[in-house]
Amino acid sequence: MENSCFMWGENMIQGKNYTVYHSKMEYVLPLLAENYVDCIVTDPPYHLKSIVKRFGKENSAECKEGTDGSFKRLSKGFMNQTWDGGDIAFQKETWEQVYRVLKPGGYILAFGSPRTYHRLACAIEDAGFEIRDSVMWVYGSGFPKSYNVGKAVDAKNKYGKTNPKSMKKAEQENGEGEYKLVGKNNGIMGETVTYTRKYYETETGYEGFGTALKPAYEPIVMARKPFNTSVADNIMKYGTGAINIDGCKIGQQGIYHATKLGANRISYAGHIDRFPANLIFDGSLEAMQGLPEQALNYFYCPKASKKDRDAGLELDFDSEQTTDGYMRSNSESARKFGANSAKRKNIHPTVKPTELMQYLIRLVAPKGSIILDPFCGSGSTGKACIFENRERNANYKFIGVEMTDKYIPIIQARLDYAENQYEYEKKKIEKETGQLNLFEEEK
Repeated sequence: MENSCFMWGENMIQGKNYTVYHSKMEYVLPLLAENYVDCIVTDPPYHLKSIVKRFGKENSAECKEGTDGSFKRLSKGFMNQTWDGGDIAFQKETWEQVYRVLKPGGYILAFGSPRTYHRLACAIEDAGFEIRDSVMWVYGSGFPKSYNVGKAVDAKNKYGKTNPKSMKKAEQENGEGEYKLVGKNNGIMGETVTYTRKYYETETGYEGFGTALKPAYEPIVMARKPFNTSVADNIMKYGTGAINIDGCKIGQQGIYHATKLGANRISYAGHIDRFPANLIFDGSLEAMQGLPEQALNYFYCPKASKKDRDAGLELDFDSEQTTDGYMRSNSESARKFGANSAKRKNIHPTVKPTELMQYLIRLVAPKGSIILDPFCGSGSTGKACIFENRERNANYKFIGVEMTDKYIPIIQARLDYAENQYEYEKKKIEKETGQLNLFEEEK
């Protein structure tokens, strides 16, 4: 939404403990007071596709679709999302606005991509923050998106093209050294043209070569707004500057010590008073193979489950085909929509698990904090704040900013669910069974 004349009270959704503005962060943050929020926990755009490759130059019109849609797809950002375009997360000016509204000593936790993390970290540092650490969330469920070099070279040798399917059809003639390549609309007035070329088997020497590694972690920038006094003095004045070590110790908050028992399984047992580390595991055997058997004393959190993503959306939202990063090679939807497709009510492609966001918030936000997410997405940070309020009496207040129209109803539904979980679950049971909630007392 283009909203250069943002007005308070308009274009916002509110609950008991949250306010989310439907606008761009560069319009909303200048209206917040200086030194107003206690911490920033956010998942900004990763900008995985160059704006030059998508548009040619900034402010150019979107590419036309053409015959196969390839140019239009290139004009989109990561996972076909236009909000991943540009470079707002890489601009020093973006984080200067964050710097102004954050209290001295306040922390930023910002997710990044392994490929573009350095640009994000540099922009945050250039805005005046001190980089305190980087947190690594390691998981085993990432799917490699690597280019098959050997196949491409072989196709180039055979067909003169790296993608023979784009030429509609290629067939070998009677297996004796020649083939026909048939393409439509390649000749004058659009007639079909048949090319005959020499066919030969090749061993390119590049079989098994590719262009990308399997994604297995997401880095998180951990930065702090500087202050001129001691930590103790700053905490007495602003309440910020330290992290909550005891509140995030391993073994006290559902965090686990893992011991490998074999090739196919892992058992977890509580282990008290382990110092929180800058490494987070999803708990999968794939992510932990090769590590010492007694070494995995880390926070454990898998990727967001379907239940976590869609909680609050089950009653009033339709499922849509989207992408969530999981391989489904044997499913009908994978064959029709691609290997990474799935049906979701929450259509945001990078939903973070609530448990992970609770842990990160608890690490950097004292009770009573105002927490800001300038890139709200589908509201995972806000949901985590509300869960912390209920589970630990944290008394957090959440402020979110999100510019994308289609995510606003999702945010509101997820945050309303977090604030009114019991009432929502009761309605869900009644809708599914057609009966009164068995746990509700008869009147």
